[in-house]
Amino acid sequence: MTHLPSVKNPDEGFHSMETGYLDIEASKLPAEEVLVDENDLDCDVGDFDIAVNHTRNKDLRAREKVEKFFRDVQTLKSLADPSTCEWLGGFPLDMYNEVFPLFDDDDSSTGYQLHPSFTNLPLQIPAANPHPEIFCLSVAGEKISLNESFGPHLVMGIGRLFVSTNCGNDGWLSKWTGYEVFVDYDLGLWMVFDDQSKSHNHGGWYQFGCKLLSPQSQDLQDGERTFGYAKFCNKIGNISSNSFDNAMELVRKTQTSGSARINQIGREEIIETLHIRPALMDAIGGGIATLSKFRRTHNPDVFRRNLTSQMFVRAAEHKEHGCTILSILLHSQAFKDSSYYQATIEAAVKSQDAEFKLWRVLLMLGVENWVAMKNSISREAVAHAVRNEEGGREILGFLVRIGGNAVKNHISSVLDEDVDKNTQEIVKRCQEFL
Repeated sequence: MTHLPSVKNPDEGFHSMETGYLDIEASKLPAEEVLVDENDLDCDVGDFDIAVNHTRNKDLRAREKVEKFFRDVQTLKSLADPSTCEWLGGFPLDMYNEVFPLFDDDDSSTGYQLHPSFTNLPLQIPAANPHPEIFCLSVAGEKISLNESFGPHLVMGIGRLFVSTNCGNDGWLSKWTGYEVFVDYDLGLWMVFDDQSKSHNHGGWYQFGCKLLSPQSQDLQDGERTFGYAKFCNKIGNISSNSFDNAMELVRKTQTSGSARINQIGREEIIETLHIRPALMDAIGGGIATLSKFRRTHNPDVFRRNLTSQMFVRAAEHKEHGCTILSILLHSQAFKDSSYYQATIEAAVKSQDAEFKLWRVLLMLGVENWVAMKNSISREAVAHAVRNEEGGREILGFLVRIGGNAVKNHISSVLDEDVDKNTQEIVKRCQEFL
């Protein structure tokens, strides 16, 4: 059996909030693309998310459209690139009746496939003037950050993860795993479980148990899952060379529990995230002149709203004007979240001329929130100071004076847990402060 694509309503720009699915009449599709006789429909179109075809991966790879797909994805950049967004946004509808091979598990004779479709995850939070294709994932109402990019929570749904498996006399069949496929800001591929797949009328088709869904090698029955979402490919451009073993290892590292939903994102927020924020980061990296120009040409609220922890790190790393730039950011009245402190201190400790820069950075942070600054001296910052052969002793002493016993505990941890990295000089340096 084949399926009709689950497509967006072009007038509304997003799918049904009640069911997660849109109703679409077969008669509205071009005649040559009607894959199911509407007289045979005995359930909602959303239930027809079964395989378009049952071709094995090795045969699919020889198809012209598949070869073109592998070439095209290598040209994609990120969600900040308009042409990339346009290509990904049109992919589910342009290619809905195609199947794209991903990788094969030779041990179990199964092949993993991408079946293009728009996302059907339940909509949790709507937005005014929403972007039609870019969403964010959320669990229990909280946005999920998938990476450390400018848009860590932005995703685009491009299809579903199927498995081609040998079913004996029935031949090779492609069955849905129950997971959708999303692309993140940096074009990493994520598999996200659709809870709606639990309610269906096609036993043996949905939530097909397979090895990738069980990264801990436990027995997995059809209809079971061990995680809510996980990353299975670092970049869509590498998908043709991504092996099953690599995908499995990535799933092991990134698997996370929770029932994911999608939130709509307003177009204004998308513009700021994809365009203004990268421009601000470039301005900070360029120095005082470029940052001043950015501030002159943008509304102060836009400047404050788009500051991120990465920008404070970039400022602390700047060779010539780092402290001055950091001071500008700190006094923008936006730096009220002390969660940025840790990353900024670590960047200062690792920077050139760290001994001089560190005390200035700590002083500026301390003026804003002395307690938060003291509590933000991390083990990583201390470990870097411990191994600094030139100014490490002075930096370490300064951190101890500021952070007291908390810093001493970090020093002890470095000595106890990183034994293979500790030279006699490092041990001597640490013991001086314990």
